[in-house]
Amino acid sequence: MSITWGERPNSLSKSSTGFSRGYVLSGTSDKDIAYSLSVGYTPMLSSGYYRSNITCEQKGPDFWHVDVSYGPWDKADPVIKQEYPEHSWSFDTTGKTVHIDHGLAAATSYVPAGKTATNHKMAIGVQDDGRCEGTDIVAHGLKWTENHQLLLANYAWNYAQALSTCTGKVNSQIFRGCAAGTVLFQGASGGPSTKNPLYCDLTYHFEFSPYVTNVVVGDITVTSKPGWYYAWTRFEKTEDGSSYKETQKPCQVDVIQVYDTVDFAVLGIGTT
Repeated sequence: MSITWGERPNSLSKSSTGFSRGYVLSGTSDKDIAYSLSVGYTPMLSSGYYRSNITCEQKGPDFWHVDVSYGPWDKADPVIKQEYPEHSWSFDTTGKTVHIDHGLAAATSYVPAGKTATNHKMAIGVQDDGRCEGTDIVAHGLKWTENHQLLLANYAWNYAQALSTCTGKVNSQIFRGCAAGTVLFQGASGGPSTKNPLYCDLTYHFEFSPYVTNVVVGDITVTSKPGWYYAWTRFEKTEDGSSYKETQKPCQVDVIQVYDTVDFAVLGIGTT
């Protein structure tokens, strides 16, 4: 059953110290997952007030009423401390090694006087037997980790199982400002906090791959390649019309989905 989320009609309730809103969540019978989704679907800050409490009341099979309260920031407030425990993050843009079989533009070729260079159509390392060897390059990359303290009572073994099902999937919605399909969740690790037994310390691992468009491969233009789709090039033997020598040229580029998608709101660490 798919996850659905929406605000209950006339659910807004205001007071002198804040307000609350009510929502309807369906698609799960697990309270831990319902709570995680509620954290992901509601903003930490709204109308100048901070999210201070979330309650999930099961109304039927796979059906929940969720109430979210917002109030002023008070670091001493135990509810605020529960909602906003310690967290940190770090990133790495040192790049990664990838193998490519074609360049970004036509090669500059040099041949003896009186000879005509063969046009390899941007293919790299074309050999006499027609093989295209390619080369390894350093490509751009962005990896990051996030460390969160989460209340142990709300994030138990069922939550760990939910994390395992999200590992190796990409975001179906915008996540941390990155477009859908560009962030890969590589998994999480952690356990009970050594500082506070009421919390668990968890580290989440993500990697970004951009959405690219209009990539030229020989005589082919790849109009779009979503971030974590896989692309490969097939070459065919052809005779160069200038040098009359056999070479390889790209004849087909295939782009295919290899990762499943999931709404990262289920992680329960927010999406913005």
